[in-house]
Amino acid sequence: MRFPNAEKGIRKIYFAEIFAICAAVLSGATTLLLDNLTQHIKDAEPFVVSSLKTFSTLFASASLVMMTLTAVFAFIGYVQAGQDEVEFRKAMICAVANGVLVIVGMFFQISNGTLYTTLNAAASIVEMFVMIFGLTGLINIAERCERTDMVERGSTVLQIVVATYIISSLNALIIRIFELAAPTKIIALVTGLVDLALSIVQYIIYLRYLKASLKLLRALPAEQNEGAL
Repeated sequence: MRFPNAEKGIRKIYFAEIFAICAAVLSGATTLLLDNLTQHIKDAEPFVVSSLKTFSTLFASASLVMMTLTAVFAFIGYVQAGQDEVEFRKAMICAVANGVLVIVGMFFQISNGTLYTTLNAAASIVEMFVMIFGLTGLINIAERCERTDMVERGSTVLQIVVATYIISSLNALIIRIFELAAPTKIIALVTGLVDLALSIVQYIIYLRYLKASLKLLRALPAEQNEGAL
């Protein structure tokens, strides 16, 4: 049994998840902290308000760069890994759809909050399937390598990821509801922080399993993993 492309692809997916964590942190800092803080200190010194807006713009730009790197590395990684395991091809298709939804949603962030929230929710669901197919691909590889321990670990990770995405989707609805009412915006902020934490947990759990899968592939005898670079 040989996996000449799986290791190369999974390594790129691993880096994509690192970029995704950076993007999530930067985006969360922009939306939940800097933007909210700017709204509450409009009467502060102009220099303070201007500085916060500058930081917000820088964080948003950095987040966009990280998102772009995530999309590029994930796409290439899933294409490469998909040559050895069909589930990665499904993940690649979902990754493209997720990128389209996120980019389109960004154009409506200011002009149409409801549409922006809807597109973001759809992107979150598609992103869930990216991870589901990605994890299924990793589990299939572990099964073909007769590593039952990795199969069981992957199944547990898959259940945790799905559970966190369900909670995250509910949080997105709560955030939107409370954002519409000024007196309850603090609830939206707290819920948003919870959602950010859940997103980071999802990425880290997936990242750790990707790393374990890479270790598995590197440990294969040369004749089993011929061609992996």
